[in-house]
Amino acid sequence: YRSLYEIVSDTVRRHLGLKGYFMQLKVEKCADVDELLALLPEIATALTRAKDHTFASEWLARTRAEIQG
Repeated sequence: YRSLYEIVSDTVRRHLGLKGYFMQLKVEKCADVDELLALLPEIATALTRAKDHTFASEWLARTRAEIQG
């Protein structure tokens, strides 16, 4: 949980800025890994808007690979 939480929080903070405030609140409400995993597509959508589709897709693939070991 802790590792995924740090990845997600860091991503929101670094790439979404003030627009990520409400997303960070959603992250904070997640109590376990499954809830964080369920939030990944929404974060990827926000990253697409903030950056571009390629960046978001690569982030999502890296994050999923990292948590799978």
